[in-house]
Amino acid sequence: MERKRPKLLPPFWERWRSELQGKWGIFWGSALFFLLFFGLMGIYIIRLPLYFREVDHLTPLQIGILFGAMPLAKFLTPFFFLHRPVNKKMVIIAGGVATIGGALLFTHFYPLLLLGFFLLGVAFSIIPPYVERRAVEELGHFYGRARLFGSVGFVLTGGLQLPSTCYLYLSFLLLLGAIGVALLLFHTSTQPKERGKLSLLKGWHFWVALILMKSAAAGYYSFFTIYLKEHNLVEYVGIFWGVAIVLEVLLFLFQPKVMSKISPAMAMEIALFATALRWFLLHFFPDNFWIVLFSQTLHATTFALFHMGAMLYLSHLYPHRLTLAQQFYGGLGYGLSFFLGSWLAGLLYSHGLFFWEGVLTFLALAIFTFGEKNRPSAD
Repeated sequence: MERKRPKLLPPFWERWRSELQGKWGIFWGSALFFLLFFGLMGIYIIRLPLYFREVDHLTPLQIGILFGAMPLAKFLTPFFFLHRPVNKKMVIIAGGVATIGGALLFTHFYPLLLLGFFLLGVAFSIIPPYVERRAVEELGHFYGRARLFGSVGFVLTGGLQLPSTCYLYLSFLLLLGAIGVALLLFHTSTQPKERGKLSLLKGWHFWVALILMKSAAAGYYSFFTIYLKEHNLVEYVGIFWGVAIVLEVLLFLFQPKVMSKISPAMAMEIALFATALRWFLLHFFPDNFWIVLFSQTLHATTFALFHMGAMLYLSHLYPHRLTLAQQFYGGLGYGLSFFLGSWLAGLLYSHGLFFWEGVLTFLALAIFTFGEKNRPSAD
C-alpha cells in the first residue's frame, strides 16, 4: 500500500492558501499588501527624512542623495527584465534583497545606507508590480477597492506621532509583512508565462505623457508646504492633505462604477486635464484658501483616476508583458520622472513653478490625446 506524502504545512495554513486562490482571497490578499506597503511608504516619505536628520545628523545634501537612490534603482531595474520574465525565483530573490536593504538602514553608516535604499528600490521595482498585475487581472474594475487600502495605510502611518527611533523599526516590520504577503500571493498564482518583447514605441504617447506629468508632480511633493508657508496658508496643510486623501480613497472605492462609464484612455485624459487645472489654480490663486482647497480635491484625479486608468490601459496594451510594463510604469513614472522633476522644481521654484507644472501637464495631455487618436490596434 502506497504511503501518503505527509503535509508539511499546518491545516489552517493550507486552508488559507487554498482560499487565497479565489477572487475574494486575491482581493483581501492584495488589500493587505497595499495596506502594509503604502503604510511603509507613508513612513518613508513623511518620517524617515527627519529620522536621518535627527538621529544620524545627515546634511540636507546627504538626505537628498540618499532619497534619490531608490528612484534611480526603480528606473534602472526594469531594463534587466526586457528579455526575461518575472518568475517565482525572481520574486523570492527580490524579497531577500528588500530584507537586506531594510536591515542596512540600521547600520547608521552612510555608504551602507545608500546601498540599502538602492536595494530597496530594486526590490520595489519587482514586488509591487507583480501584486498590481495579479490584482488587475483577477479583480478588474474592483482593483481600486483593494488599492484604496494603500491610501488608508499611508494616512495611518504618516499621521503617527512616535519617538524618532520607532519609525525605522516599524518600517522594517511593515516591509517584512508586505514581502510575506507578496510571496504568498505569488505561490498561489497560476504564474502565467509572460512572453515576447515589450516595445515602448508601441505606446510612446503614454510613456511620454507619464514622464511629463510625473516630472511636474514631483515639484508639488517637494515644495507644496514651503509654498503654503510663503502665502500664509501653512496652518491648513493638514486640512489640505486630509481632503486630498479622503477623496482619493472615495474614488478608489467607486472605481467599478467610474471605470464602467469611461475607457482607461478617457480616464487618463480627464486626470491630465484636471491636474493641469490644479497647478494653474495654485499658481494664480496662491492666497485664496477656498481655491487652494478646491485644487486639493483634484488630487483624486491627479493620482487615483490616472493610476486606475493607467493600470487597465497597460493591461490592454501589453497583455503578454504586463508585469514588465508595470515595472516601467513605476521606473519611469516614480523613478526617472521624480528624480528629474525634483531637480527641475528646484530650478523653477522662484520662476512660477506651478505655472510651468501646468504647462508640462497640459503638454502631456496634448501628446497623449494625439497619440491615442493615431494609435494602431492593440495586440
